[in-house]
Amino acid sequence: MFNYSVSEIKDFLALKSFARERFIDLDPFSFFAVRLFMERFDVLVIGTGSGMIVASTAVENGFKVAVVDKGPMGGTCLNVGCVPSKMLIYPADVVAIFNEAQALGIHGAV
Repeated sequence: MFNYSVSEIKDFLALKSFARERFIDLDPFSFFAVRLFMERFDVLVIGTGSGMIVASTAVENGFKVAVVDKGPMGGTCLNVGCVPSKMLIYPADVVAIFNEAQALGIHGAV
């Protein structure tokens, strides 16, 4: 299935040791899967949040690009962070403006 040299296996073991020190789980499949990707693609982008800027720039410059993400496309900001938060904060701000306007004798309803 995989045909890797002794030096490539040593590279993996060194990387695994490095990752373990930083509490990163790195299994052999991930390491060799990345190597396999890199044989077919010029750029491997991990994450679809701001990583998409890198992917887009690479494609525009003629590189073959692979994008992987463990969650929904768009990353944390688009799906559960910045954008959804703003969808909740804006209406709350509008209600606050109406409430503050009542102190000036301006009445309205939302």
